[in-house]
Amino acid sequence: MGLHTPRQTRRPELVRSVSYPYQVHGTRTAPPRPKRFWNTGKVLVAIFAVGLAGFLFLSPGGSNEHTLEASSNSQTPQKEALPPAPKQLDHTAFSAEINAVIAEYKSVDIGVSWIDIETGDSHDYGVQDPFVAASTAKLLTAIAFLHDVENGTNSLNDTVGSRSAKAALEAMIVKSDNDAWHDFNNTVMSHEELAEYANKIGFSSYDPDKNTITPGSLAKLLSNFYQKRLLNEEHTNLLLSYMKQAYEAQVQYIPDLAPNGTTVYHKPGYLKDRMHDAAIVDNGGRPYVLVIFTKSRTGVYDPTVGADIFTRVAKASFTSFNQ
Repeated sequence: MGLHTPRQTRRPELVRSVSYPYQVHGTRTAPPRPKRFWNTGKVLVAIFAVGLAGFLFLSPGGSNEHTLEASSNSQTPQKEALPPAPKQLDHTAFSAEINAVIAEYKSVDIGVSWIDIETGDSHDYGVQDPFVAASTAKLLTAIAFLHDVENGTNSLNDTVGSRSAKAALEAMIVKSDNDAWHDFNNTVMSHEELAEYANKIGFSSYDPDKNTITPGSLAKLLSNFYQKRLLNEEHTNLLLSYMKQAYEAQVQYIPDLAPNGTTVYHKPGYLKDRMHDAAIVDNGGRPYVLVIFTKSRTGVYDPTVGADIFTRVAKASFTSFNQ
């Protein structure tokens, strides 16, 4: 056997170190270079995209602001905006006219009270001692009865006199039916029960035996009633519907003097020596209560004088509450 010549072995590191595409040992070509995923163009595009996103994120009004705002809104409940405070009304002219009427008619006891339902502002003028309330006190009887209906003590389907309680209630308010009033005050309820309910709701000046009340107390009763503090919505609306129809022909009462577009819910009262009206005036913007009590000191009521008193006071109120 001849001498054994060791076979040369190609060193892999040499092959890897050769610059392609040159041949190795003149016989074998190196494999093609692997493709690079990130070439120069893609790198530039990526850098541009990242820069643009950063600019948008950090710029005022950019997406970061909306994102943070949305996140904040989702985590922190927003407080509801409070309604604007009611406009302060200047009742100087109104007060001056009432005082002028009181000063002019010295032969008449005049008591006037009003309440701004929206703000609770109120004022009393003239005589504020208890007057014999005439039919205006029928409002308390109606409210007390409907209160008992809500408590289940009475029902509008009960019989009062010769008719249903609902029909008797309507007749008492709309037509000022005295028979219905007597039945409610002496059969369905007692005077003691009326007095107890009146005291319970702060109507302490009412005396059911004498049927006396102050103008200011009656104004407060109507204000609380209209705000549904005394009855639920159903029974409040029922009584308001009757008050809207209430009518007596002796003198021009508050509804007869109201401008177009004004709704008046009222209960007038009349005796030979006096005329009263207790009204809720809804002018579409600033509802208020107006109570006018007038009593002749001579014992005989002059309708002409009454008409002038009611006209001047009511019209001054319309102007004052429509500022």
